[in-house]
Amino acid sequence: MSNHGQVAFGENLESAFELAEELENICHQYINTIKLGEPKILSSSEMDVILEKVKNYKKG
Repeated sequence: MSNHGQVAFGENLESAFELAEELENICHQYINTIKLGEPKILSSSEMDVILEKVKNYKKG
């Protein structure tokens, strides 16, 4: 499926679409960031902290 863009999966169509929208938003943010210069890429340990903080995001 090369060159066909993103593929998003979810428990249902709504959750897959929400994930696809979130990915699009992140891509736009990254594109805008690189226009301003070299972005700071988080280390693995920094990402671990972020992932721990958001693991229950949107879970009632």
